[in-house]
Formats: sequence, C-alpha cells, structure tokens
Amino acid sequence: MGERAGQDIHDLLCSTRSAATLQTYDRAIETFRRWQKEKPHEREKDDLTSAAIFLAVRSRSVGSGSMATFISALAYERFGRKPEEAQQWAVLDEMVRGKRRMESTTQQKFASPHEVEVLLAETTSTGWPEWRTDRIRILLVLLFYGLLRISEALSLKKDDVKEERDFWSFRIRRSKSDQQATGASIFIQKSVWFDSALSRSRSRPTGCHLISNDRGGEWRGGATHALEDGTETAAIQRRGRWRNPRSMNPYVSASAATQGGPARIPSDLWLAV
Repeated sequence: MGERAGQDIHDLLCSTRSAATLQTYDRAIETFRRWQKEKPHEREKDDLTSAAIFLAVRSRSVGSGSMATFISALAYERFGRKPEEAQQWAVLDEMVRGKRRMESTTQQKFASPHEVEVLLAETTSTGWPEWRTDRIRILLVLLFYGLLRISEALSLKKDDVKEERDFWSFRIRRSKSDQQATGASIFIQKSVWFDSALSRSRSRPTGCHLISNDRGGEWRGGATHALEDGTETAAIQRRGRWRNPRSMNPYVSASAATQGGPARIPSDLWLAV
C-alpha cells in the first residue's frame, strides 16, 4: 500500500494501557519467562499450557489479583485472545475464579472505632520516644479516619500536608486506583493532639517523608465506621477514592448498618403465634 504506519500503530497500541500498567505487565511476563527457562524444557513448548501450570504453582503464594494481572499481561503480549485458543484461556480464567472463591471464605478482621480510640489513648503511657508516638498517632488517623491505603500514607511527603483554617489537607500524589497520577486530596478535621503530632513530624529533620515505613493493612475499618455513623456511601467512595461501590466491599464488614438496616417485613399481618 506504500504507507508507513508502523510507529503510529505501535504508539496507539501502547496508549491503550497506562505506563504503570505496562510496567506491571512486563514484570509479570519476565517472571513467567524466567520460570519457563528452568527445567523441564517442556515448559517452553506451549505458552498457554505452560501458563496454566505456572498459575497453579503461583497460586500457593499470590492472590487472585496477581493471577488475573498475569493473564491480562499474557493476553496483551500475544495481541489478544485468538478464537482457536478459547478453551485454554477459559481454563486460565476459571483458575482465577477458583482462587477468588477460596479467598472469599476467609473472614477479614476490621478494627473498630473503640479499638482505635483505645490505641490512641494508650500512646500516652507507652514510654516510647516522642517521634514514635507521633508516628503511630498520625498513621492510625490516616488509615482509619482518612481511609488511606498503607502505601499512600507511607508515600506522603511533608510538603503534601497543608494547614487550612479548620482542617488539614493531604495530597495523595498517586495510588493504585490513580494510575495516571492525576492526584487527589483528603481532609481531616483539626484536633489539638493530632495537630501537635503532625506539626512535630513535619518539623523533624528526618528526610522528606512524613512518616517512616510500617505495616497498616490490619487497621482497615474506617469505611465500616463511616457507614455506621451515617455517612453516605457516595461520600465514603469519594474519600477513599474507590471507582465504584463494589471496590469498597473488601474494606467493609457485614453489619445491619452497612447493609442499610435489617430487612423489613409486614407488621400488620394477622398470623398465629
């Protein structure tokens, strides 16, 4: 046809995924290819059959999300799912669904408002250095009340914090739900004890980050607390930066309040008791 459009096609295809997603895909495929090169050599004969074995082995140590990411990466590398491979792709999809069902049987434990308040109160009697007490207070507030993910809280820099008249604003530069890195902000009401801890942490000459590394996934529960406190689902969704209400499900424990109250039944029926 005499047209040169190879680079344009490449650019358009690469633009269908964000740079962060493509990097994740590259890492997933690199791990798969490295596994294939190990013995036995049959692993390299058929990618999709090999992928099923790879997924089965990986399922022992990773969750359904990582498994699904690998399948997406493999499909992207192979320029989509070919019709003649439909059965093999279906097997891979079912393996992910099976892993997801297995995960759903595990009951997550959420922190309650009372537990968080007790922990905050206990920080006054631990005997810890002041910097450590400040760190745990800030971290608990950001995770439970601010609905930040642990990775977001730990990536906060001192200049991401801004003091307003009645509240503090925290700029989230990037999160896993913001792959284009457009940024977002959360706002936390001022309180004397929190203001003091935050001000001291911002003024310490310990680098650019607000708090040091820690684990905080077990301190989920703020979404449940907000629902039970009467906050609308849409407002919680915006604060937690979930794209849709379904994304909130892993962060909300089942209770009458979070399910919109108990199911109502007719009260004016004349039934024998």
